Amino acid sequence: DAADDVADRLIERGFTPGAVVEVEELDIDGAVVARVEAQPSGLWGDGPASIYERFAVAPGRHVLTARLRDSARTDGWDYTLSEAVTLEAGRYFTVTFRAETGGFEFR
Repeated sequence: DAADDVADRLIERGFTPGAVVEVEELDIDGAVVARVEAQPSGLWGDGPASIYERFAVAPGRHVLTARLRDSARTDGWDYTLSEAVTLEAGRYFTVTFRAETGGFEFR
């Protein structure tokens, strides 16, 4: 039937129906401040996940570490970026991710 056809197509594309395929974690100065599990977007569940979180962080120097798992592995990370950054009062700081450009970017 039609539902079986959809499930077959999802499995052929490497996705398990209903599975969480993206886990993101953010540390500030060694403390985990966010751990998010996100479902892929799109009709077939093969699109990017969008995550938006906002944190109040004191100005000054901090070590940020972002991690992402978007594969079938159950532990470890596919992408990691850790950098010392200086945050300024009244300024926004963003963490973005694009696999096609190498992963995380802090700006």
